[in-house]
Amino acid sequence: MLIALYTKDLTKITTDEFWQQLDCDEEHKKVLRRKLKGSDFEKDRDNLMWFGDFSETDASDLAYLFADAVIWSAVITVCGLAGMAATPENLDTVIHGINISVSVDETSKLKLERNKDAGTEESQTDIRAGE
Repeated sequence: MLIALYTKDLTKITTDEFWQQLDCDEEHKKVLRRKLKGSDFEKDRDNLMWFGDFSETDASDLAYLFADAVIWSAVITVCGLAGMAATPENLDTVIHGINISVSVDETSKLKLERNKDAGTEESQTDIRAGE
């Protein structure tokens, strides 16, 4: 959640808007409302395929969108708990407050393998930007 806010890689849609726009009948929506959590992409994708009859591609897109909707709804809730209306300015203030209070470290991981006559030796190395 915090990484999506920090990188601003977030679709600003609420969970209510997600459910309104979901293209399936009410019976499937009822089941999906119980199954989708927004925290486990693979499980949400599989549930969308199984209970919503979506293709794997559509289910993947919807699972990511639902995860964003959960995050955005949480930001709106935080805004309300702070006694602020959910205006764009107030939402930006809340996001800014979250971003300055949390440290996010972005790293790339690289796996190196070296073949030997007797077998394979594996090691994993972190490569950090600027180092």
